[in-house]
Formats: sequence, C-alpha cells, structure tokens
Amino acid sequence: MSGRTIPGHLYLLPRDASERLRLNEQHRYLIKFVYDGRSVYKEDVVSRLQNGGKVLDSGTGTAIWLQDLAREVPESVELHGIDLSPKNFPEEADRPSNLHLHIGSLTNLPAEWSNQFDLINQRFLIAGLSKSEWPQAVAEMFRVLKPGGVVQLAEREPTYMSARVGSAMARHDELFDRMYKTLGFNHMCATDLPGMLEAAGFTNISDDTKINPIGRKWGEDGECGARIYGGAYENMGPVLVEEGLVGSAAEYEGLLSDLRKEWGEEGGQQPITTTIPFWPYRLFFLYIEPATALLGAFFAGRPAEYLALCIPHTTYTKPLLTNPPVEVNIALYQLSNIFLFVSLNEYFVLSSTNSIKTWRALLGCLLIADIGHLLTNLPLGASVLWR
Repeated sequence: MSGRTIPGHLYLLPRDASERLRLNEQHRYLIKFVYDGRSVYKEDVVSRLQNGGKVLDSGTGTAIWLQDLAREVPESVELHGIDLSPKNFPEEADRPSNLHLHIGSLTNLPAEWSNQFDLINQRFLIAGLSKSEWPQAVAEMFRVLKPGGVVQLAEREPTYMSARVGSAMARHDELFDRMYKTLGFNHMCATDLPGMLEAAGFTNISDDTKINPIGRKWGEDGECGARIYGGAYENMGPVLVEEGLVGSAAEYEGLLSDLRKEWGEEGGQQPITTTIPFWPYRLFFLYIEPATALLGAFFAGRPAEYLALCIPHTTYTKPLLTNPPVEVNIALYQLSNIFLFVSLNEYFVLSSTNSIKTWRALLGCLLIADIGHLLTNLPLGASVLWR
C-alpha cells in the first residue's frame, strides 16, 4: 500500500478499487469547483475540437476525465491517456472506441508524439512527480503539443486557507511540507508552474485559483471534499510511517481524526490553481488596446486636430479649431497624459502577472472607464465614433 509499486518511481497512493472510486468522485468534485462544470476550463477549446484532433491526458489514472470529454467531442477526436501503471485503467469494454490508453513515463513520452496534440490535460501530480521530474514533464508536454495547442494543469496549493497556528490543519500542513521535502517532491509546484511553462517555451500563460470546500460546514459539497481529501491523506499514511515522518500509524490516525473534526466544525478551504496558456486575450489587451490608447495620447496632444475630430466645422467654431485657448490646450494635454498612463499601466501591469484575478480586476475598471468615455461623445451623435 505504500505506493512503491514501480521501480524508480514513487507514487504515494495505492492503485486499487477503493482508490479508483475515490479518484472518480474527486473528478466530479473538481469539475464543479475548479473547472466551472466543464471538462476544459477554456470554453472555446472544445468547440475547436469539433472538426477532429488529438487530446492527451497526462497521468490519466482511471481515465475518467477522457471518458467525460468523449461525450463532448465527436468520435473523430482521438483521446489518449498515459500513466506509469495500468492498474487504474477502466476495463476495455467500458472505454469509448476513440479512447487509447498507454503505459509510460510523463518525462519520456513516445518520440512519435511530437507536435501531435491539440489539448493536453494534467492535474494533481504534486505527489506523483519529483521536483527534478517536473521540468522534464513540462518540456515533454511542449514537445508533443501542436503549435497553437492548449495545455491545462491543476495543482493544489501547499496550505489551507486561514489555518490557525496549532490547529489540526496547520499541523497537517507542516507534516506534509516535511514529507514533500523528504521524498523529493515539489510542494510549491502550483506556484512554480507558470515559470516552468515559460522556461519550456510556452507563451501566453494564465493561472486562476479556485477554492475547494471541505467539511460539513459547507453542506454536501463540503462533505464530498472531506471524503476525497480525507481518503487521500488516509491512503498516504503507510508512506509517512515507513519514512519515519510520524511515530506510528496510531499517531497519524489521531491527527486525521482531529483534522476531520476541525473540517466539520470550522470548514476547510483548499486552494487549487489552474494554469493555462492562452493567447487571444493577451494579444488584444497587451498589445492592441494599449496601442489604441497611445494613439489617443498622440491626438489629444495635438489640440487643434483633436478638436477638429470632435467639433463640427462652422464659422462659429473656426477660431477654436485653428487657435485653441490656453485653457483648452492644458485640458487636452492632461487628457493626453491620461491616455498615456492608461496605455502604459495596462501593458506593464498585465505583462507582469499571470493572475486571472488581477486581469479581471484591471480590465473591469478599464471597461467601466471605456463606457464612460463613449458616453461623453453622445451629444455629438454616433457618427463621431467613426470619424
């Protein structure tokens, strides 16, 4: 039960019927709380597969993710899953005709797979890949992904949210931190993934953090979370005892009992980070929109030309258009500086982070400002927007 079933590879969870049931329940839970009810987080990816393509599930386990995706895409889409062991694979009779399962290492994918896949999925390998294996696995994903393809990765953050010092959740975090370091795993893989993706050659990377409810405080969903996480932690117990990280199985069972009690009374919240390279949004908001704001700064910095775009040409307005007063010039120069600030702020803030939360906050503010900017032109009529 220690998970040391494959020479040279350490996997902390068993491969048996009870674990398969837990993994399948975990899949449904993650679909709801991490992927917003979809198999693929980005809504447009599945539509791009309607004309065919290839999908890879890296570390496929029970292949439940591929089986669900098979219901969303045509049979012309080839669905491939790879894992070190076939023990969790579904029976052949239960597999869709376009599902193909392979035994192999994620750090050494088949040579003939280069540039083959439109979409690659991988999740929860924080205790499945060592720290040294992570960059290799990411590099292999880059090699087998088609240009313009999409990768989606999901990993748990190393700590609970708001765990009290001395609480069961805090003690559990400290124990697992020591376990990951002792066994050579990267407990910060969720945080490190954007950097690893960039180092492998991926571009247009985004990440988003979703909160998983754990414990009866959050109702049925929380109880489901407690079964999933509690079952996983229970199954890791033999490794913790074997490595001397806890004194005995009884001591670890006591910690898990306290942990489950705390989940029930206070509620646990486990952050899960989804990392996805995406390009259309970055193209528009990093380059096109800042460039248009720079264009606005240029014209506002030329008061006579700017006014000519906004004010109808009449005998009355001619003096204003040819020789604007100092006050008008000052106001337009200030407007030019605001346009410049918006352009530089949007580019440098968004290019410095992969956080979807930050993108949403900044773009939400810009959207409100854009609407206000358009409304100021209403007295001139809609035609002014096209002049």
